Amino acid sequence: MAPLLKPEENNLEYLGRDKLLDRLLDSCSPHYNISTGTTIQTRKGHPPKIHIVLEKRQGRKTVTRFWGLEAFFLNPNELAEELRNTCATSASVGAVVGVKVPVMEVLIQGPQSSAVVEALEKRGVKKTFIVVEDKRK
Repeated sequence: MAPLLKPEENNLEYLGRDKLLDRLLDSCSPHYNISTGTTIQTRKGHPPKIHIVLEKRQGRKTVTRFWGLEAFFLNPNELAEELRNTCATSASVGAVVGVKVPVMEVLIQGPQSSAVVEALEKRGVKKTFIVVEDKRK
């Protein structure tokens, strides 16, 4: 228990359970688990996020881009095909430019962020791991 005490608390006789638990968790390194049906993988650090960006192209045209699916073991091609049918629009898959690790992004015509979030939730991704950004303004 000595590593959890602060220097001015050397002669401390009582430490509340909530304070003790907070200090214990702060001293641990962060990690997260991702399950893929039958297997569970534990990784270091904070959990990744799937980024969804709405942006304008060629004046008035709006496109929806999203990436970060690989960390959740989702196939970008399968998701693009499903969204192509669901949204009745064009969808393409390509590599994100300017990153060291190869990451694939999906580009869909139109403002389809709600359809993308719905498709991700259907595959088990929680809303806390999805970041939606609107760059149309």
